[in-house]
Amino acid sequence: MIAPQRTRLEIRRASADDIALIRSLADEAFRDTYREILSEGQLEYMLEWMYSEAALQRQMGAGHVYFIAELDDTPCGYVSVQPLGLQDDGAYLFELQKIYVLPSFKGEGIGSALYGHISSFVKRISGRVSLPMHSVPLRSFSVRNAMNSSKTASVKRMGIWSSYSLSSSL
Repeated sequence: MIAPQRTRLEIRRASADDIALIRSLADEAFRDTYREILSEGQLEYMLEWMYSEAALQRQMGAGHVYFIAELDDTPCGYVSVQPLGLQDDGAYLFELQKIYVLPSFKGEGIGSALYGHISSFVKRISGRVSLPMHSVPLRSFSVRNAMNSSKTASVKRMGIWSSYSLSSSL
């Protein structure tokens, strides 16, 4: 028997009504991404810290934007960006916070589609996306997708200067 081919990918902006769905996707995708480097206790702590209902409500209330990918009507991944503000060059800077695909959907171009979608979203508002230099999964993703991440900039957030690797492919 031949498995049916997956064909229709839709990416939609998430709302507060999608918090339970984001939590469910994160529980599987985040665990899969970090299971080899974090203990079960650390995974539980991180999931609660970043993906509890209250944490997601706070993020959305602070302007984080989430998009959910659905392949043939099946939720399979998500991406989020956090607005960092207007920069000296006039561009509005967003930090790519999260981009995760469920393990059973990896290798189907969903991560690249999510990145392309968020890039288009940011471009429409004259912005740029930054990739946190400390994020190993994001660095690996950017290399796999031939993104140029050689530019570095410093951004002040909450009174602290941080360096970010900027994707100039936008």
